Amino acid sequence: MKINNIDIQTLHAKLVEGSLASLLSYPALKSLNKNDWAEESSSEYDLSAPQLSAKEITLQLLLPKSLYPNLVTLLSVRAYANYTFDFINLTYRLRLVGLSKTQVSGGYVTADIRLSDDLPLQGYTYQAPTLTAHNVEAYIDSKNLTQYGITLLEGTQQELITAGNAKTPYTAQNSTMSGLIAADVPIYFQERSATLKCFMYLPITDFTKGYFALLYDLVRPGERTLSYQGKSYKCIYKDGKITELYIDDPLIWVKFDLQLTII
Repeated sequence: MKINNIDIQTLHAKLVEGSLASLLSYPALKSLNKNDWAEESSSEYDLSAPQLSAKEITLQLLLPKSLYPNLVTLLSVRAYANYTFDFINLTYRLRLVGLSKTQVSGGYVTADIRLSDDLPLQGYTYQAPTLTAHNVEAYIDSKNLTQYGITLLEGTQQELITAGNAKTPYTAQNSTMSGLIAADVPIYFQERSATLKCFMYLPITDFTKGYFALLYDLVRPGERTLSYQGKSYKCIYKDGKITELYIDDPLIWVKFDLQLTII
């Protein structure tokens, strides 16, 4: 890893396992304006221009205690710095939020560097994915997830078929009565979240192509249509988090949870 082209090896530092999962996890979608009608299921969203939120990242470095002040100096030059990860061929421009949870053991320090990716996907150039993976016949806007190099794992179907919570009808209560009175009206359901259990095992260059192309496609204007197990669901991207990540150069093995709002 390099910080403004300075290799962390000059500080005898190493990037701790788990840092890449934080770095590569998707940013969340910013809150959208919506109408929530009592007499209709779900909600009506303004999807004319969805935007991603800034994302906080935590990178852990292991380095000699004596060189920790040098790390602080390197990170403190300006608010933003370029962080280059040669082994995945990616560079991020990140803002320093803070250094916390410094642990000392045997003359070494494990430092948590908290950073913010303030402009997700800035500078990204979209490439239509043409990858392959185990085909489970899952589609987003008629595009098979295998084209992104993604297959779905066990647990996804259970997430999708759940009906969710009912909208609360008009109710009345006061301190002189026991319980409450609710209007006996037809049931309408609230919007709900569903988590797709995703898996990718690809060359690193193919992973980055498919992984970021999916995020780009998910946040295009308008709602998405997810088709799986013979059913279709109108949905909106919500968030994404990598839960497991291993690198066996030139391959990368990734599990991630993709959260969608079913509308």
